[in-house]
Amino acid sequence: MKCPNGVECLWSETDDSSDDPVYKFCDGFPDCKDGSDEAGWYCKNRLCSTQDRDEEFARKAYFRCDGGRCVRNEAFCNGKKECRDGSDEKNCQSKPCPEGFRKCKDGRTCRAADLFCNSKRDCPDGSDESLQTCGCRDFNRRLCADNKTCVPRRKFCDGVQDCPDGSDENREFAGSDCVDVKCNASNGEYQCPTGPLSFSCLPRSDFCNGRTDCQDGSDEKIANCRKLPCSSDTFRCKDGSSCVGPNQQCDGRYECRDRSDENSSLCKTFDCSSTGRVKCPSGVGCMESREKLCDGKRDCVDGSDEIRAACASITGCNAEQVLCKSPRKCRPGVYCDGIYDCRDGADEDPSFCKNYTCPSRTWRCKNDIQCIGNLLVCDGKKHCKDGSDEEAGFCQSYNCTSLEGIESYRFKCPTNDKKCVSGTLCNGYVDCADGSDESAAFCQTYNCPAAQWKCTKTPQCISVESVCNANADCKDGTDEGAEVCKTWECAPGYWKCKDASKCIYGGNFLCDGYPECNDGSDESVEVCSTIRCEDFGRVRCPDNPNRCCV
Repeated sequence: MKCPNGVECLWSETDDSSDDPVYKFCDGFPDCKDGSDEAGWYCKNRLCSTQDRDEEFARKAYFRCDGGRCVRNEAFCNGKKECRDGSDEKNCQSKPCPEGFRKCKDGRTCRAADLFCNSKRDCPDGSDESLQTCGCRDFNRRLCADNKTCVPRRKFCDGVQDCPDGSDENREFAGSDCVDVKCNASNGEYQCPTGPLSFSCLPRSDFCNGRTDCQDGSDEKIANCRKLPCSSDTFRCKDGSSCVGPNQQCDGRYECRDRSDENSSLCKTFDCSSTGRVKCPSGVGCMESREKLCDGKRDCVDGSDEIRAACASITGCNAEQVLCKSPRKCRPGVYCDGIYDCRDGADEDPSFCKNYTCPSRTWRCKNDIQCIGNLLVCDGKKHCKDGSDEEAGFCQSYNCTSLEGIESYRFKCPTNDKKCVSGTLCNGYVDCADGSDESAAFCQTYNCPAAQWKCTKTPQCISVESVCNANADCKDGTDEGAEVCKTWECAPGYWKCKDASKCIYGGNFLCDGYPECNDGSDESVEVCSTIRCEDFGRVRCPDNPNRCCV
């Protein structure tokens, strides 16, 4: 088909009917080299091109410039001049957008309706993605009356203002998002006396407790608290504000605002034994136990548990305290340990310490007036005031484990027979400063303790549970060698793989659904159908007879 200039022809490039040149004239896109197929003089009296030549569709899909040229509707009031005469951008403020388009907030720019609220800014002012346009995209959130803030729906009418304008607590605005809360008074639950409803009911103890829980503070007004009942086993404060439990009455701490729970008249007659406590020495109030007497901390509201008259009668303190004589008090500390805990030194008095029996796991210094821990003996530092714990002659013959029991991990270095070192001999880790505890010459002849095994090539001791467990603990790896594992008897609680390659812990890995053995024998039906899961601290799974469950 010839271009309007009468020189050039447009051809179909495909067999598709939509590629017919007739549809390329006045379609908003120049195809002739001189653009004459889109010229205003030519298109002015022609239908803007559509495949079906539908005049109604042409009207909806195209905009005709004042000069006659056709442009697609996307070009109408889009902020860019598509018509040569600029008519597509004239008077946009007063013109409606084409069908399928919406105006941006600026009142003049049109954008396709499906571009609004797609999380991508298309309007110059961004109004296509604003809260006013799109609202809160999460259904569980709702827009406040200010049209600027999204708040979770559960926050509406909860007694706390979340919207800047407070509209989330306005029942008229909140509408169906306001949930009426019904509190069960028989269970000690109550609503805020005034103000917004709350999603949670308040227990009686939250009223008049010095902390505001209701938005308007009505839970802290004494007049409102007086209207609420107290349970039969509690005490109502004299001003009617709070209810105090029996354990909080006469305990030396004020729970009532008016301090009536510690009133001397009440506390004189209060039965302390009914709450498992004892009477204060003055007869007013209660204290937890007699051990609190003269412990340096005031437990009675009148301080009578710490006065001299009361302390004169005490004869002993609890296990973690010492009894001082002047003033007579119990103080945290230890008797005869060389550290003064009492100001008068009564806990370290030589005449007392000579007859004092040192506690277990301690050692008596030769001066006979001091006890030190077993682990401090012959450790290279003097702890006894007379230095007897580090005497060379004594430490040379001292057995590092003689007073410490079989669980002690101390030994003497091969090159120093006067000092005990914490650690283990020949375990692959150096504990002695000179490394003598791991020297090959010493460890070659060293006999590993019970429950340990000696590596065959390097002289090293490891736990028997570490042999044939698929992790090389010996530096030479011999604890996982085929020759050792073939004849090795697994430790109790362990199970040997059928190929004898290693032992696995039955309590975790045997028949658990995940192979640990190289040959998979720990998960085979043959093994798992016959073993007793109970022997490994587990039970047979109810849904799978070939599995052991915890």
